[in-house]
Amino acid sequence: MADVADQPACPSCAAPARRVFGSPHLSTFSAGQHRLASAADASAEHPVVTTSIPAAAGPPRAPRRDPRLPALPRM
Repeated sequence: MADVADQPACPSCAAPARRVFGSPHLSTFSAGQHRLASAADASAEHPVVTTSIPAAAGPPRAPRRDPRLPALPRM
């Protein structure tokens, strides 16, 4: 912004013109984007603390025992 001229010329009359800054068009966000922003704001104040594994995750899987796969180092 520092490299831009202080008073650009008007495109219609070529007279010096002021810069006008407007607000973003927030109404163009979808309902899902508004819900996501609201959820992010709510979690900043009151984060949800998980104390157990959710039921949807199910039990842990058994490790693969395929001898054709290279053994990877465990961390």
